[in-house]
Amino acid sequence: MRELCPHGWRARLTVYGAEAPLPAEAPVSRVPQVGLEWTQFEGEHGRIAVERRLWAPTIGRALQAMVDDRQTDIILEQIEQAADDPTRSED
Repeated sequence: MRELCPHGWRARLTVYGAEAPLPAEAPVSRVPQVGLEWTQFEGEHGRIAVERRLWAPTIGRALQAMVDDRQTDIILEQIEQAADDPTRSED
């Protein structure tokens, strides 16, 4: 994640047992869920750039989903930068 969030990040995992009550926003599932809240920081002062929450059936899948989210953000940022580049030639 350091390469994906060079100004820092934070993640909080919550593992819910089979009989544990889930928050209202948790998806309906037959298996216990893992909740992951993650934050990406930017700039010298640690301003919050992104905050997200996701759900997965395992810790590994939750962490992979966090990385996938960030990689998608980077691709979208690159597309936006390319579209805004005035030196880009039209084909």
